[in-house]
Amino acid sequence: MKKIVTSMLLLFVCTAASYAFDNIYFVGGSAGWSTQPTTEFTTSDGETYTYEEVISSTIYFCLADGQTAAADDWDDFNANFRLSTGVNNDPISVGTPKTVNQRVDASLMFTGTGKKYCFTYVKSTGLLTITEVVKDFVVTFINDGDWDKVYAYTWTGEDPSKTEFDGAWPGDDACLEKSLTTQKFNGVDHYVYTYTYTGVTAPENIIFHNNSGAQTADLKFVDGAEYSFSLAPVYAVVGSVSALFAKDWDAAGTTDWMESDGAGNYVWSKENVTLAKDAGIELKVIKKDYKEASSASAWYGDGTPGDPNVIVSPSAAGVYTVTVQLNSSNVASATTVLTKEAIGIGATGWGTWYTNNILDFSGMSFSAYTATCDGSKVTLAKVDDVDAGTAFVLKGDEGTYYVPFKGSSSTDKGALKFYDSYKVNDGGVDYYVYGLVVRGGTAQFAQVNDGEEVGGHVILQVAKSSSARAALDVVFADETTGISAIENAANAGVYYNLQGVRVAQPTKGLYIVNGKKVIMK
Repeated sequence: MKKIVTSMLLLFVCTAASYAFDNIYFVGGSAGWSTQPTTEFTTSDGETYTYEEVISSTIYFCLADGQTAAADDWDDFNANFRLSTGVNNDPISVGTPKTVNQRVDASLMFTGTGKKYCFTYVKSTGLLTITEVVKDFVVTFINDGDWDKVYAYTWTGEDPSKTEFDGAWPGDDACLEKSLTTQKFNGVDHYVYTYTYTGVTAPENIIFHNNSGAQTADLKFVDGAEYSFSLAPVYAVVGSVSALFAKDWDAAGTTDWMESDGAGNYVWSKENVTLAKDAGIELKVIKKDYKEASSASAWYGDGTPGDPNVIVSPSAAGVYTVTVQLNSSNVASATTVLTKEAIGIGATGWGTWYTNNILDFSGMSFSAYTATCDGSKVTLAKVDDVDAGTAFVLKGDEGTYYVPFKGSSSTDKGALKFYDSYKVNDGGVDYYVYGLVVRGGTAQFAQVNDGEEVGGHVILQVAKSSSARAALDVVFADETTGISAIENAANAGVYYNLQGVRVAQPTKGLYIVNGKKVIMK
């Protein structure tokens, strides 16, 4: 019998004193006594502690609080670290708890019959309970051979000493009656059969057959695996850690199975994947012998990590649907379809953007504006959506926003234009330029001076004419005052009359200064 040792956090109480310790260990067993524990109980809540072990003989043990007596000093160990019921070789059996909350020189005795047992210690009560560990091991079989009946034969080891888990050949058919459950396999619906073994440990091997000459090869029994008669390979998509996958190259228990079209091609897709520009996500299609549950951990076939089949690297940030295809020639490829556009607003709270998509702003927390000019003022109108090919102005909190697409938009595109690179130099050119500029640390949508860089490269060009002023008011159409909080710093202190004519020497009357009405007395 193996020596059993374990750890746990307990609040220990006895009649003489109160003890608090961090671990609890199982000490003793057939390997002999020691005050140097090596194996500990586990706990997830600091209250209930467990340890599992297969036990085939009689063992003698005690619990200890995890500390180590100096140089195997038994007096020190018994007085300070050892827990017991107070009786040497006090028997404990399955399902009958023992109170273990005294520090005395005593021991417990347990006789195992080759099964796996779980030792559970409850901190608040001091109760130790032993139970048998039993679970269901379940696999499925897709009857793509259209058998009238399906048998499962399971075993461990080799002849002549192998163990047959559900009797001699042909094995078990009671839980494999034809059901109404169907599943597509290589594009065709087939009946699915379930085999369940209830016990302490699972079989090592399994064969499915029809008891009439048709059978699979010897298969490795993997809890949760899915098998078929044809043993056609199945494919899964794995990749470098990213928004696509929870783990880096996670071949173990993947749920990212590819679907077959029945013609040798396989497809896998994932929606709502947030990707950065030029993300460089490495993906690989791996071939497996069968589908498996999360308990499996091995790579199969050609599924060695690294050397990706495809790399996903979109040209723009956003939310995508990612699709991986494997064709009948085993060539993998990937496509990305943008479903939400990534739009950024900087620290100033302002931004500009140009889109090639129809965007829906109705659920967003920022405001979007298109711009027009009537010769006397520039008007920024708030919009709930924009058509493809529209430039617009943004106002809101700093951050990245993912804006969904819309089927159509009737919003006028306005007069804003986008340029890859733009610097104002209007000598001899017949228009003024308005855009997003930063002056004195403050962002403004205002007239741009010669040589000044335009943020976002979104601009409004206003033709110079007899009715156009060199500096126009910038207003928000959705504000109750109609006057923008943004002042045109290039024209601070300049007076205009109500007809929009600049006045060099204002006298008494009403004027417009910095976009506001001023009365001169």
